[in-house]
Amino acid sequence: MPIEFRCTSCDKLLRTPDDSAGKNAKCPQCGGIVAVPLASPTESIATLPPTESPFAEIDASERLVSSAGSGSPNPYASPQITAPLIKEQQSTADLSHHLISFDEVLRMSWELVQNQLGQIALCGLLYLAIVLGANIAVGAVGAVGQAVNEPGVQIVGQVLSQVVGFVVNSYLQLGLLIFGLRLVRTGTPRVSDLFAVKPFLWRGLGLFLMITIIYYAVMIVCLAPAFGTLLTEQQELIIPAFVLCVLLGVGVGVYAILRMALAGAFLVDRDVGVMESLRLSDQFMTGNKLTTLLLGIVTGIIGMFFVLITCCLGSVVVTPFMLGVLIPTVYLQATGQTTYRSVR
Repeated sequence: MPIEFRCTSCDKLLRTPDDSAGKNAKCPQCGGIVAVPLASPTESIATLPPTESPFAEIDASERLVSSAGSGSPNPYASPQITAPLIKEQQSTADLSHHLISFDEVLRMSWELVQNQLGQIALCGLLYLAIVLGANIAVGAVGAVGQAVNEPGVQIVGQVLSQVVGFVVNSYLQLGLLIFGLRLVRTGTPRVSDLFAVKPFLWRGLGLFLMITIIYYAVMIVCLAPAFGTLLTEQQELIIPAFVLCVLLGVGVGVYAILRMALAGAFLVDRDVGVMESLRLSDQFMTGNKLTTLLLGIVTGIIGMFFVLITCCLGSVVVTPFMLGVLIPTVYLQATGQTTYRSVR
């Protein structure tokens, strides 16, 4: 390729054939004689071996620590940086425990529903359509099992139905949390967030499976004494024992669920693991469990009447409300994070 260089007298850019390297050339502008370099400066730069740039993108798994303590030769590193700059959502140091306000959460949730009713309804419509589609697909397998009268096929259909239902519902619940966190933070939701679940899917499945196991384990433990009465000859104790044990199981189960209520939000917002999300939820739900329970009861009753009055059409709004509006609002208030009201 041609050799490019500049005249040492007038700085004009000169170009000569590649076989003229080492010879003298005359500048057509000033008449000066210039030695042709062995290679074009631009070519030399292009062929230099790659070096690591201090501004190169850091791998997501690396942590940026203080340059004073790491001995890094990077002259651009700030001595004050001690926290990771990649995936800042992983850090929980900026969170502070707050007691939520029943009135404030309810007011914010209602305001968001009014302002973004169309987006929330669209999200709910997609949710219901996907759940219905999954149920129809799995139901077809069960219908085949009934038609061929094969117990093995019927069992496979039942197991498949449970597994698919669990996976689909877990996926959509995570999507609603991602959708709701953006909605409550900025006031401008994005329906595509409903499907931005891939980075959290496996941990989300593990989390919801853990919550389900804990809840049913609590119920079994609480119901164990009632089943014990079946072995006695005192038949009059069986019904009262079951009633009391069921009430106890429901109460303890609800208490356990409340302690874990924010685990999903921590998982998708702070990109933490299953056990860490449960720990953080328990920590930040301290003092907020009763308020959250009252919010769930009040909004649940209102939502039930709304669905009945609208002949089930209102379910497209009520369905995404809990995970898409209420829980994100509780989460952001309990952790002291900014909301759409803070950024106005």
